[in-house]
Amino acid sequence: MNKASFVYVTYIATTPDKLWAALTNSGFTKQYFFGSEVVSDWKIGSSFKLMNKDKVQHYGEVLVCEPYRLLTVSKSVKDKDIEGDRISKVTYELTPLNATVKLTLRHDHLLE
Repeated sequence: MNKASFVYVTYIATTPDKLWAALTNSGFTKQYFFGSEVVSDWKIGSSFKLMNKDKVQHYGEVLVCEPYRLLTVSKSVKDKDIEGDRISKVTYELTPLNATVKLTLRHDHLLE
């Protein structure tokens, strides 16, 4: 299996706890993810869903959860161009830096 990866880095004028809430609280994600809400209890091994209007857009499993610092989920999505699902691993790393938080998002797309 091959991987295609990309990494985004951004600096946000906020605190780690506020950014964590923005990533894990459905009230916040609905505002920032185009109306989509996350659904999970954020325990390792628990399910993760990204839903929009009661339709599951992405689903997976919580792989790593270290509040205010690190979150990794597997992420699957139905792909109409291939049979089955596309599977990715997405990691959010939060690093406090003065009055900002450095957010590093790493997306590893697993290819067959």
